[in-house]
Amino acid sequence: MSDSDKRAAQLLSLSNNSELDVLEDPQKRATSCIAAIGSLGERLRSAGSLRAEHERAVGVAIDIYRRKALAAGMAPAEVSRAVAESRAEVDDGNQQARMAMACLRQLT
Repeated sequence: MSDSDKRAAQLLSLSNNSELDVLEDPQKRATSCIAAIGSLGERLRSAGSLRAEHERAVGVAIDIYRRKALAAGMAPAEVSRAVAESRAEVDDGNQQARMAMACLRQLT
């Protein structure tokens, strides 16, 4: 496979990290991940595709990123506000899903 083929495959990957990689600010990265994972969880829940163990995993992932935001110096109210802003900025569910998968992939 050529380098350009590999790059194209990476860009098409559902767990493409490019959107996440550009977020250098740890606070923005953490709150964007909280928003994206929460959005993905809601989509799966509304489709009836979220079993109890998945629900717990979504909660754990959100808690991890919430702790990262707090550790980066944000107050709890700031985290909530930033998550709401992040969700408002990205209204494309597919983009949120790709971001969520990239965030989840970083946790593994």
